[in-house]
Amino acid sequence: MPLTVDGKTTLFVEDYFHDRNKGAISAVEFDESGPVAVLDCVLEEPWHLSYPFVFQAEGEIWMVPESLTKREIALYRADPFPGRWTRHKVLIENIAAVDSTIIRYHDRFWLFTTIEHPSDTFADLCLFSAASLFGPWLPHPRNPVVRNASFGRSAGPILYRDGKLLRPAQDCSRRYGAAVVLTEIQILDEENFAHEVCNALSPCREWPGRRLHTLSRSGDLEFIDGSAHAFRWSG
Repeated sequence: MPLTVDGKTTLFVEDYFHDRNKGAISAVEFDESGPVAVLDCVLEEPWHLSYPFVFQAEGEIWMVPESLTKREIALYRADPFPGRWTRHKVLIENIAAVDSTIIRYHDRFWLFTTIEHPSDTFADLCLFSAASLFGPWLPHPRNPVVRNASFGRSAGPILYRDGKLLRPAQDCSRRYGAAVVLTEIQILDEENFAHEVCNALSPCREWPGRRLHTLSRSGDLEFIDGSAHAFRWSG
């Protein structure tokens, strides 16, 4: 997840520590030629963190990392950006949510998140909205607004381009991260939600990996991440 501030683009990533079996959030500055420094851990908690959704609102810079094992959606404030983050507020408690993504649209904040379901972890997309970033966050009356593993799980920030809202989503219908799809949000209000799949990106010859996970853009840089085969030895 990248964010450009004062002309500098910083990329935030899940940094997984295999020896501790949990993730933290690390960051590195990028320019047009690639990373300009080494990856540095900027946020770690006793529980697993991933999907570092970063954005600007209310004159501040915020992050909503995935905190599934903590069963909450929590908001962190940059203090200062990008290397230090302060836990500011729990937006929604007692929720098994993954890959939460926020956008401001028509004078409301909208939170897209996928709720873990016993039969399919990646299928149920739920919507919440609020007049203020700090809540209260109200569930959409049509939740889950999507029940389909082909595009239920978010894959990055929602784009507003040429008058259209484009939402990246993960296609997990065959396996986790099989592809990234773009869906156009056609209706988004307090009563209804409608969207349509308009494009898809899959692993191919140019991407010799197995999975794609997120698609995001900030400034002049676009980022896509996935996973490839890697060999490990233990002794």
